[in-house]
Amino acid sequence: MTKVRLLVAGVTTLLLASGYIASQVAYLNGSAPEYAARVDSPPVVMLSLVLFLTMLALFFIPDREESKP
Repeated sequence: MTKVRLLVAGVTTLLLASGYIASQVAYLNGSAPEYAARVDSPPVVMLSLVLFLTMLALFFIPDREESKP
C-alpha cells in the first residue's frame, strides 16, 4: 500500500508542477485567458475529482507495514 500511496503522491506532484509551469508559460506568452478557459473544462475537473477520491480512499485504508512492531 505504501507504493500505491507514493505513486499517487508522485502523480499528483507531477500534475501540479506541470500545470503551474504551463500557467506561467501561458502568462508570459500573453495567453492566460485562453489557457484558463482550456483548463476549466470537464475532463480536467473529472481528473481532479478522481484524484481527490483516490486520495480520500487511501486515507481510510490502513497501512499494514506500518502496524508491525
